[in-house]
Amino acid sequence: MKRSLQTVEIELQSLLAMKHSLECSLSETEGQKLEYEQLLDIKVHLEKEIETYCRLIDGDGNSCSKSKGFGSGSSGNSSKDLSKTTLVKTVVEEIDQRGKVLSSRIQSIEEKTSKMTSGKTEQRFSF
Repeated sequence: MKRSLQTVEIELQSLLAMKHSLECSLSETEGQKLEYEQLLDIKVHLEKEIETYCRLIDGDGNSCSKSKGFGSGSSGNSSKDLSKTTLVKTVVEEIDQRGKVLSSRIQSIEEKTSKMTSGKTEQRFSF
């Protein structure tokens, strides 16, 4: 009788220790879940912000998502008159304290330059 009581008490202590261990694991897992949810929210917010920038800069939302990396390149030797147009677009956003975009607008400045090239090798990549 005394021996079976000791066995049951040992089993009870073992089960209580296991319960405590599982509760700690559950608490840690819940903490990780909250951390991952916060990271996912940040990721989604950043993706939306990038999409907004792409849409504002390119005029449509597709070109940025399709142009991750180097595009086709071209090179060659030539002697010709090159016209270069530089378009500078500035995105101005009004953002609240939580980082939410309240309004955005684009300012564009276009500069045209012309130069003569002779025997140059040039490499162009479209992004």
